[in-house]
Amino acid sequence: MCTVTYLPAGENRFFLTSNRDESPLRRAETWQTEKTGSGETIHFPMDPLKGGTWFAVSDLGRAACLLNGASVSFEPDPRFTTSRGTVIPDYFQANRPGQWILEATFSGIAPFTLILFDGNGLTELTWDGNEKNTRDLEIDKPRIWSSVTLYPPEVRQWRQMLFQEWMDQTTKITPEKIMQFHRNGGQGDHENALVMNRDESVKTLSITSFESAQHHAVVHHLNLDTKTRTTRRFQYQPVTRQP
Repeated sequence: MCTVTYLPAGENRFFLTSNRDESPLRRAETWQTEKTGSGETIHFPMDPLKGGTWFAVSDLGRAACLLNGASVSFEPDPRFTTSRGTVIPDYFQANRPGQWILEATFSGIAPFTLILFDGNGLTELTWDGNEKNTRDLEIDKPRIWSSVTLYPPEVRQWRQMLFQEWMDQTTKITPEKIMQFHRNGGQGDHENALVMNRDESVKTLSITSFESAQHHAVVHHLNLDTKTRTTRRFQYQPVTRQP
């Protein structure tokens, strides 16, 4: 939930990758596949404690990834009674994703940043606990996000620098190279590296990478506790969807 990169790779291909920094009590060891009310099949790792998710992809080419926090850190508030893990399932239930982005309300949910790919464009939606903001992002521009709840501005800037240095040194983007960056970036700084561990209270539990091409997709998932990696492949189902 706490480090995300978006990497375009040309020819209608991109990678969306997430490192999940969480309490070890909230390991997500099982993946779910569900048919939604909107008629698509989604694949996602389920949080066993809250029942929600931070990352999901669909057979229609949509993808969603959530980070804790919006633009600044925040204090816990008794108003926040609904898990952020419900946001992505709610998005995928929508028959009209564009309308959902415009009309969704998040009262009772703590601040978050939501990265959405709808098959054509990339959108960043932020909720600060009071106000929702959205912006369309260039699909040909690489990006990195680091959760504001764990990483102060100077650390986020350092991580941005690591990301830029890695891109400058990488001639061809591949799933293996992306997973290596997400596993080794900033290695040596146990509290702030891409794979972090703060006295076993919060640590990076897994890395999930979504590789999308024109007609198919691949999901790579690495469980850092068991060191097991699973791969899921599926073909996109061509449909006509309202915006």
